[in-house]
Amino acid sequence: MRNKTRKNGPSRSGRNAGSSGTGGRTTPGGTSPQHNDEQRAQMQTGLRILARIIARAHLSRQASGAAPAPPPERGVGD
Repeated sequence: MRNKTRKNGPSRSGRNAGSSGTGGRTTPGGTSPQHNDEQRAQMQTGLRILARIIARAHLSRQASGAAPAPPPERGVGD
């Protein structure tokens, strides 16, 4: 029996039935984008800056002792 791509082959049933997940594309769309060296360096610089900001904020919160309040205890039936 012919399938959607007009190739002869056994019909799939059960778990293997349906789309393969690529939607007819030769390259899956979920792959990471390809960047040139300059773009990659710029992205790494930006990620380092972001990581530094996050680390400083975390350390300053720890030093000040301002921890987020834990959620209130929930009783039975709430």
